[in-house]
Amino acid sequence: MNAFSTDFTYYGISTTPAAFKDGNDIKGYYAEILQRVGEELGQGDIKVNLAAYPRIFHALNENTSGFVLTCLFPNAKFNDKIHQPIKVAHFKTGIISMSGKPFTWDNYSGKNVATVKGASAVYGAKFHDLVESGDIKITSVTDYDQAMKMLQAGRIDGFAGNLGPMIKEVKKDGLDIAEPAVITEKISMITISAAPGTPNIDETVAKVKMIVEGMLASGEIQDIIEKYLPDEVQPR
Repeated sequence: MNAFSTDFTYYGISTTPAAFKDGNDIKGYYAEILQRVGEELGQGDIKVNLAAYPRIFHALNENTSGFVLTCLFPNAKFNDKIHQPIKVAHFKTGIISMSGKPFTWDNYSGKNVATVKGASAVYGAKFHDLVESGDIKITSVTDYDQAMKMLQAGRIDGFAGNLGPMIKEVKKDGLDIAEPAVITEKISMITISAAPGTPNIDETVAKVKMIVEGMLASGEIQDIIEKYLPDEVQPR
């Protein structure tokens, strides 16, 4: 039974294997987690909208109707409409570079590193502080494909992001990359935006948290992530 009458909109960051289109289906670890949350909220077979990070950030921060649900790293620029009540996964963040021109923490000064637009602050303080000080230059990209084309063409020195998905795609593409420069370990959170005036905000956030807690306790979320990222073993 659906206990919530307010509209819900679901977004998955459009990156393989987080959320992607496979024929007529939407697959990926974030997509599956959101689909299961929707089911537990009594919404049946929900639609997960695929979008780039800037669009999802805007949808969260500028939400004017009902709830927006997604899974993202915390971001200091999120406004007070946004709730992140519980983690869904642990991921290492880092910088990948080509083997012939490796990025390391010994040679970072003056390097030009790409990040998905709007996301440079979410990958860890070590990286963000060097960006803020000007020691590392930032180039904004829309997605992995754009960054990798620029990296192979020598237009950037590295690409910063969530290492698990990036390395899986690099292996699939057969690219010769250097040892990644690890930034830190980050916790991805279930992320909920509630438009002003939406009824049952606290109750809905608490319900979503309870659903995710149950999925973590049963190992369901860990199994979903490890299905797509076998090397990203999750705490249980």
